[in-house]
Amino acid sequence: MDITYNAHLGLYIGQPQAVDQSGGASQEIYATADLTTQKWFRLGDTGAHKNASWYRWFLDGGNKTGSGIVGRSFRSYCSFGCSAGPVAST
Repeated sequence: MDITYNAHLGLYIGQPQAVDQSGGASQEIYATADLTTQKWFRLGDTGAHKNASWYRWFLDGGNKTGSGIVGRSFRSYCSFGCSAGPVAST
């Protein structure tokens, strides 16, 4: 799972790799308050945008090159099995 800290939410957010390799499922996004307990809950998904992508990471407009911390607006990218453009944006 790709994980980053969302400073706006005060939570760690993550997106699992290749939830459904058929390409027929939305990319899901999860959150947890504490990485030591790993108590993840589902925040949502990318809706109608479906693919079977791998090697995912988060970036935001303020940081642009580091994926360790994002803010209120961020994007999710992937490197393999991706369609054109970012997968998710909040």
